[in-house]
Amino acid sequence: MGVLFGFRSGWFIYSTAMIISLIGIWVSFKEKRKSSIALTVFLPIITYVLSCWWRWPYAGTFGFRPMIDFYPVLILPAAAFISAISLHKIFRIIFTLLFVFYIWLNFFQQFQFENSILHYSDMTPKAYVAIFGKSHVPPDFYSLLDPLDVEMALTGRPLRNKKFESLGCVTLNREIIKIKSCAGKYLSVDSDPNFFLINARSSVNKTGKFNLLMFDKNRCALEAWNVCYLFTLPGGEQGAQTDFVSADEAYDYINLGENKFALKSSNGKFLAIEPDEPSYVSASSPTIGERTIFQKEN
Repeated sequence: MGVLFGFRSGWFIYSTAMIISLIGIWVSFKEKRKSSIALTVFLPIITYVLSCWWRWPYAGTFGFRPMIDFYPVLILPAAAFISAISLHKIFRIIFTLLFVFYIWLNFFQQFQFENSILHYSDMTPKAYVAIFGKSHVPPDFYSLLDPLDVEMALTGRPLRNKKFESLGCVTLNREIIKIKSCAGKYLSVDSDPNFFLINARSSVNKTGKFNLLMFDKNRCALEAWNVCYLFTLPGGEQGAQTDFVSADEAYDYINLGENKFALKSSNGKFLAIEPDEPSYVSASSPTIGERTIFQKEN
């Protein structure tokens, strides 16, 4: 039922207007009996098949994405429903108001998704209510989320996250941030297969927004746009390639004042802009210097 009514990425939660298509199948059953029977059989089967992927929320997407491929077919029963209610004035008025609301809701939620207000994979009923109709993230929003755990999803177990608490970290705060380097560029997680942390953008898009998790003892973690945590590779490179929680995903947060900070990796070195490869960031500096200082922006 999660793929249909779940707040993580449920089809009818984030594409509410598609309920009209289901009603339309019933409405058109007498006149279009064969096609209605075909859809009645087809829809449950395809929904089941699509939900069988171990990551049924389909990563960082808005709503139940694979159903979009079947919209050309589903528009037919929707048309039958619209045709039927158009014969009754009161139903026509009610439907028009509802349909306008559904269109607004879909566009507004798309705006929330693109601006990291509606979370891409961890939504819950309480989180949905907290941001409904809002153009900003409420202070307690992240405490209402239910983080997705890829490792558990692969085994078919409940989608619960392996908490940073297992590392002795106590989460104090979460916030969406942008990070600017001393070179005046914004950090972002590249969208190529390696998902490396780079320092190359003059403006911020989705790949340059991070969910900063602040822990006690001045420690932190950074969750990237692809629902993976930033971590230190053996060579010091910074990548966002895994959902798993280990010491490599936790950093020491050194507050330098005026929203400036430095990050110390699990290898004992500070994140720095590479001097020879200025577009890359790695844990390579033994001390805090100009290349290791970053600025946090909301």
